[in-house]
Amino acid sequence: MLFPFHNERIAYRFTSGKNTGKSQTVTLTKVEHPNKKVVWRMQLTPSLVAFLTQGPDGDIDMPAVEETEEGALVIVTPGNPWLPKDMKPGETKSYSQKVSVRYVDDLEDEEYSGKLKTDYTYLGAFRVSVPAGTFDAILLRTKVDGKVGPAHTRGTSYSFFAPGVGLIAAILQQKVSAFWIYNVDTAGGKVLVSR
Repeated sequence: MLFPFHNERIAYRFTSGKNTGKSQTVTLTKVEHPNKKVVWRMQLTPSLVAFLTQGPDGDIDMPAVEETEEGALVIVTPGNPWLPKDMKPGETKSYSQKVSVRYVDDLEDEEYSGKLKTDYTYLGAFRVSVPAGTFDAILLRTKVDGKVGPAHTRGTSYSFFAPGVGLIAAILQQKVSAFWIYNVDTAGGKVLVSR
């Protein structure tokens, strides 16, 4: 399994971008619901929480992300595949999702909506050395393009996943623009330090 689900804290170090040299701790926690469904809560940053589920086809999906400082909840339908299962080298899988942005103080009120198109390409297998060790890993490229409310988003990421370990290294380039109101143009990379 390329992403083992179990409660843990994972440490990464940024190797490029505005946070170069800084560390990031990601926590993964199991959340059980009364209906017996299991959701995994992944604390990505102090204010950003992702929710992961394993789909019936084995894909690991991210159906929602919460920005706790803003009180915003982003719901993606169907869930955004975070790690598609059973891909072969050179294969690309494409997904289309509806996006709904709501604030937790009134979940009935949809502030923004839109659509995303995401392409995942399995680029091959590699032996990768990071501070946490040397791993046999697969490399996935993810390309996202879409419009949510007034914002147009476009991004490309490269992620190395090692069996039994999960994400060991990643590079992200993202551009979000909403006229003159909001613009983000970021790039950065990180590597696994410890788990």
